[in-house]
Amino acid sequence: MSRTTSPTRNNLDSTNKLEAYRVLMDKGAEIPLELQNHISNVVLELHSQAPSPNFKQIHDRRPVAIRQNEKNGIRQIEPYLLFRGEAELDQRVTGMPLIYSKEEINLPRSYLPQAPDAQVKATWKDLSQPRPDTVIGYVTRGDAAGTVPPSQMAFSVDEELVLDGFSLTQYLHFPFLTSEWKTPNSNQNSSHAHCQAARDGAVIVNYLDLFYSTAYLRPATFLELCHFSLTCDFNHAELWVHWKVDEEHHMELVSEHSLRNEHGIIQLRQFLHNILEYAVGDRLQSIKAAIPSLSANKAIGRGPKIPKGPNTIASWETPASWN
Repeated sequence: MSRTTSPTRNNLDSTNKLEAYRVLMDKGAEIPLELQNHISNVVLELHSQAPSPNFKQIHDRRPVAIRQNEKNGIRQIEPYLLFRGEAELDQRVTGMPLIYSKEEINLPRSYLPQAPDAQVKATWKDLSQPRPDTVIGYVTRGDAAGTVPPSQMAFSVDEELVLDGFSLTQYLHFPFLTSEWKTPNSNQNSSHAHCQAARDGAVIVNYLDLFYSTAYLRPATFLELCHFSLTCDFNHAELWVHWKVDEEHHMELVSEHSLRNEHGIIQLRQFLHNILEYAVGDRLQSIKAAIPSLSANKAIGRGPKIPKGPNTIASWETPASWN
């Protein structure tokens, strides 16, 4: 006889499990002033330029996408809503310099929030494998050099040598936008997407916090460690911001949009482009400015302990629990 599912045997991270690990989502938490100013003045800024034709692709493909399974639905919509790097050579859309988009890559478990006490660990076991549907960050030199002619590179040879010893993933650098998707034909829904986005966002926030605190020997600012994510069920999309205060992680709504009307699509794409422009501008320069200090402090053993090894799969997990 099969055993009844219990918190200790459930591979999906529920809201209750995440809260036990101090990952709080959509609780109406007050966004720190520094981060709120960035959202108000940068992310939510509206421009008057004509929209890209991609919004029409999203609008017209949505009725097809909602009838597909998750992977095929993502293929219909995601390239036109989010971004491709120029090194990806995706003929459907214009590639953006300095970035790369990857699908379903495992992020290291070592950056997951830790259980606050033994009772939480015993009751809920580990958080599941962090694995966004898509993740966008800066292109590696290897991927950029693979095109003819080579694509624009985000980091120099010396900078990437330092980052090779402090990478979240070998496939790209410093993610700034992740996404989770659920289709109406799936046995999961938007609440599952929210939980997965909260888990993955917490991992990236922890990584950024460790990067800056190792470089500067002080806690990262809210703007330095923040992350953005998108959840989408092909009818409706939500943009989220992630940050942490001490060991408490937060995920709060920035904006929500209907994909049934063109205005909602155009507005969302504007906000996403604002995130991209900041990522390849001021954010990238902030990261590059911290690399020399990171290298110096690592060389003499100063700063927090840096997790080693990929550490990507818990012993109890199966591939079915990764989504």
